[in-house]
Amino acid sequence: MADLGVAAGTNSLDPMRLVVEGIRGRTGEDTPVTVVHTDIPANDFNTMFATVLGSPGSYAHEPQVFAFAEARSFYVVPLRITRV
Repeated sequence: MADLGVAAGTNSLDPMRLVVEGIRGRTGEDTPVTVVHTDIPANDFNTMFATVLGSPGSYAHEPQVFAFAEARSFYVVPLRITRV
């Protein structure tokens, strides 16, 4: 899934957790989930990862959940979705 305009990541924690839970509720608890956080290249991605990885209850603490970041404007499609 894509998180467009992540900034520091604080506002992404609950929505991304709910999406991970929703995906796994439909496909099974062992389903790997990839989250791609995007923002402009000047964004402080160190702070974003510190927030996402360091917050109690973060979706990133779930097994088989992989958090990535991409420094690109959300006006440019960050990834090609081939299936949902």
